Amino acid sequence: MIEEQATVVKIEGHDIWVEGTQSNACGSCQQKASCSTQALSQLSKKKVTRVNSTLDLHIGDPVIIAIDEGLLLRASALLYFLPLIGLFIGAFLANFFLASSDYKDIGMAVSAVTGFLICLLLIHQYQKSLAPCHLTEPTVVRKL
Repeated sequence: MIEEQATVVKIEGHDIWVEGTQSNACGSCQQKASCSTQALSQLSKKKVTRVNSTLDLHIGDPVIIAIDEGLLLRASALLYFLPLIGLFIGAFLANFFLASSDYKDIGMAVSAVTGFLICLLLIHQYQKSLAPCHLTEPTVVRKL
């Protein structure tokens, strides 16, 4: 499980809204002026995320939220590799079917972009089908 510290900002039944907090290591680091982690943590600090919890929590409580790393790896592979595969398949098909055409290069470019966009659409549809599933959401592991 990948864990991150957060603070409870809103509660509605078993749905808890949390806001990310900056890591303690960032405050004492000598490189914080040029660190991308510092910049990203400042951006994500303002983001409020809904998580599922059965713990007795109150607004302002610090908590640890977690998400399954296997799920995160599969989602990363899906988001990075599937559109890339669609891009290459689109270019390959155009190269195969337009081998003797004068517009082969333009056809390959259009077909590659079309394959890329089709894969993005498929990912979007797959993501919408998982929306009601609580297995894909982060959960509150413990209260600090």
